Amino acid sequence: SQQKGVGTMQDYTIPPKEKKRGMWPLYGLLMAIAAGMFAYVIGPRLIPVVRNITRGGFTGQELPQDQMQLAFIVVTFIVLVTIGALIVAFAVPKKKSRVKESDLKKQKVVMREEQKRRRARQLLMDHEMKKENRRKQ
Repeated sequence: SQQKGVGTMQDYTIPPKEKKRGMWPLYGLLMAIAAGMFAYVIGPRLIPVVRNITRGGFTGQELPQDQMQLAFIVVTFIVLVTIGALIVAFAVPKKKSRVKESDLKKQKVVMREEQKRRRARQLLMDHEMKKENRRKQ
């Protein structure tokens, strides 16, 4: 006969290792640097592409050339970082320990029921004690 709570070696399972996320800020920085390099190369080359797409609505001469290139680099950088962040956000598995609102509501109901049972039991015990005390007097 085994004692309650004591298992055999066959019951033992290795606890799952938590994934380390300490390097994620570094990965984010590296991703931002890579996006910056791509934006620096690709951004200025997008000016003629946008000019052709808009068919005269955008001439590329609205700002001085260096400012126009900088604007395209910045916008390209923001778009690339946003796409990268979305990919990471969708690729990362969700924690199983997420608390659901419905679960919290269920727990609250169970706690209230337990509290009512305790109160009723306490009242019954108090009533019994008073009865017992009256009988002794």
